[in-house]
Amino acid sequence: MCSSFRILDVTVYNKALFNENRGSMFRRLISKVFPTLKQQVEANYFFFEDSKDAPENLDIQYNQNTADVSDLNFELNNTVHYQDRFFELLFNSAITTSQRDPINEFIESKILQLLRQPQYILRALPLVPSSLTQVMNTLNQAEFDVEILVNLISEDPVIAAKVIELANSAFYNRANKPISDIKAAFMLLGQKGLSEGVINGFVAQMVPKAQIYFKNYGKHLWSHSQTTGRLSQQLAIKYQINAEQAYLVGLLVNLGSMVIFQLMIDAFSSVCPDTQPNAQNIKRLVTDYGQRLTLDIAKLWNFPREILESLAVQNKISTEHELLKYSERYPIGGCVYQANQLAMLSLLVKHNKIELEDFDFNNATITLLTKEEASLLINHSANAVI
Repeated sequence: MCSSFRILDVTVYNKALFNENRGSMFRRLISKVFPTLKQQVEANYFFFEDSKDAPENLDIQYNQNTADVSDLNFELNNTVHYQDRFFELLFNSAITTSQRDPINEFIESKILQLLRQPQYILRALPLVPSSLTQVMNTLNQAEFDVEILVNLISEDPVIAAKVIELANSAFYNRANKPISDIKAAFMLLGQKGLSEGVINGFVAQMVPKAQIYFKNYGKHLWSHSQTTGRLSQQLAIKYQINAEQAYLVGLLVNLGSMVIFQLMIDAFSSVCPDTQPNAQNIKRLVTDYGQRLTLDIAKLWNFPREILESLAVQNKISTEHELLKYSERYPIGGCVYQANQLAMLSLLVKHNKIELEDFDFNNATITLLTKEEASLLINHSANAVI
């Protein structure tokens, strides 16, 4: 599955990038988008007037070595009510159209320029490390040396920490016996569990790390991504298709949303830290560009075409007929779409934002499952400890 990853010796680069950007992943990029920005202790309340006519100075080079999926065009979906409630949970506030705010509108317009030229965002992201590629290739072999595998994982401390964290989770560690090293984690997780941990460890680096705005956004969105991955895996097993690949796509499907949120938060914390970002503005950017950016990131990381196709169909489904049609042509994409919707409902049920008994599945394009099957998966996921 993962043998097509571009093999790059970038482990050291990623460690440095991760440490440098722990608080602000896009600090350098933001400084280029807002070229007149001056570091000040107090907020610059005149920044909007000073910078609105400033010329752009974006000189970042973009690696064009990406897969061609030009035949898979995006179409934007209508947002339904349960998705609004989902965003309200992420932001811990109602999504309303507030009074026009020039600072919010200015920052949104600049981020929008970036989203329309995503190569600048992609350049700021970490690359797929060779250790990740080698680990996935090793795990796909029928026989392998455990010591070599342990050494490969240990090369990346972030991924190693995530593997150990997964091994200590209630989902895997039913005996509640502490796991403190990679070898013990492997013995508990097995090949499939270890594969999940490695993928989790890399993708988790993209989770928003907001310090002052919407503190629960990253936590809820990561929980949603993990649930989407797990449900994608379960549906793939049901439909007898590649469950590991479905898990990976499910974990990745909301990656663009994570990046857009972090971009907005980094921009506000740099430009005008005393101004609260407008949740409606962020939701609009995430809804319109989140899936597109996810596909661009997957292309940058040189994922196989089947994964790119599965990601590309997400925004082409708005009716049950389309869900059925695309599920037949791109079965993993269909699984992930259903899992993503079910995971939203699961998070809402978990936080008592909706009553599933009153939910009308007939008026929402969510799943090809029966209401009983969908409700069982939603409730099970809502009660699961990840």
